[in-house]
Amino acid sequence: MKILKDNINYFDYKILHTVEEDLNKVNYKGLQLGILLSNYFNFFYSSRINKSWINKAILFLVFFFKPFSKEKLLNDQNKSLIFFSSGSFSHLKSIQNAVTPTIKEKKNTIIIRNDASEGIDKKIFFLTGIFDFLKVLLFLLKNLKSVNEKIKLLNLSITHKMQFFLELHFQILKALSLLKFVKSQSNTKIIGADYDRGYESALFFSVAKALNIESFHVQHGSFNPPVGYFPVNADKIFVWGEMSKNQLIQLGTMPKKILVTGSPIVQDIEINEKIRKNFIKMHGLNSGKNIVLALSSPDKFRDEKQVEFLSKIKKLDRDMENNFFVKIHPARNFKDYLWIKKKFDIDLLPIDITKTDFMNIVDILLTHNSGLANEAIFHDKKVGIIDVLDIVPRNGIELKKYLNVPIIKSSSTLEDLFNICPVISKDKLFHKIGLEAEIEIKRKIWNY
Repeated sequence: MKILKDNINYFDYKILHTVEEDLNKVNYKGLQLGILLSNYFNFFYSSRINKSWINKAILFLVFFFKPFSKEKLLNDQNKSLIFFSSGSFSHLKSIQNAVTPTIKEKKNTIIIRNDASEGIDKKIFFLTGIFDFLKVLLFLLKNLKSVNEKIKLLNLSITHKMQFFLELHFQILKALSLLKFVKSQSNTKIIGADYDRGYESALFFSVAKALNIESFHVQHGSFNPPVGYFPVNADKIFVWGEMSKNQLIQLGTMPKKILVTGSPIVQDIEINEKIRKNFIKMHGLNSGKNIVLALSSPDKFRDEKQVEFLSKIKKLDRDMENNFFVKIHPARNFKDYLWIKKKFDIDLLPIDITKTDFMNIVDILLTHNSGLANEAIFHDKKVGIIDVLDIVPRNGIELKKYLNVPIIKSSSTLEDLFNICPVISKDKLFHKIGLEAEIEIKRKIWNY
């Protein structure tokens, strides 16, 4: 993801939320503008402007002029649920499986996926034509003064303001395309997604509101207040547990919008010494503790700072009886992280390591902001939140606040890691897991 970090000031999240809510008072054919720009505001909070809109604009123009069967896409499929899946990663597949657990639900669901590996692909966002383009342009020109007034608090430069309106223009066109598709379906009763503030996923919730269709969003990752999951665009959000519910309420979400269902992503993993010993023997590991650093968002400068900290801790292990690893996010390219071994002599865990193997071998998990921390806590693993960067470990701060997970500073030692205690009140994290959570989600969705 290319980003532009210059000339943007850090904003109080309340200002951004106010601007977003004010923009929702402006709509095009019922499509609320604030919802369409949810992902824009998520990036803005981090003092970043998303430049990938340039590539997306090119993609839009390609589809705009590329012939494909629009009539076929607009066929009425007579299904009750439209569900948008953000990708094919295992945790997202778990959510999709929970939403459509049996053949009966699958047959009654239209799946729309970014990666086109299943269901309908992103052509669904490109059903508009040149007249729609001009109509939206005219709408934006007519409302230029009103929109400018509502975004005044952002203090955008001329360049960034142009980018803002271009992104808004494309988002309206894509939402208008999706609106046409949903209108062509005669039996749609509910719309859902695994995220309601993504670049494409937000469109579904603007369309749902425009057509007065019930909507839901299933939590797919840990919350990092104050942005990412708030404001909630869906009518209902299904969350992991009481901690997630309290986080949203503190941000201002109405309690009636929040349903505690648990997480189908987390499985009831068997933890036993035999699995651990087999892994240690197979990989020739030392007999001591296995200390793992989990990286999340791709940022080489900050990744290097975290690995440098782990390297410092490793050097304190004078007897060399412990094992030190880095685990990268499954969505990352393994080859992009080979510098870790070369520069710091720290091994990467296999990208395809099973969750069962990982939870059996890890003794201490260190992370700055990875949702893996929540799952490790559930499985009674020691977790430490490393605070060695120039940005706050938001999920880590929340874990400290609700579960007293320790914050590990740059001055911390190997002994400090050994002294970490497992969390006692882990039930706040996940109301239910695995199959039980699937059943709960199915009941919430299909009993409308």
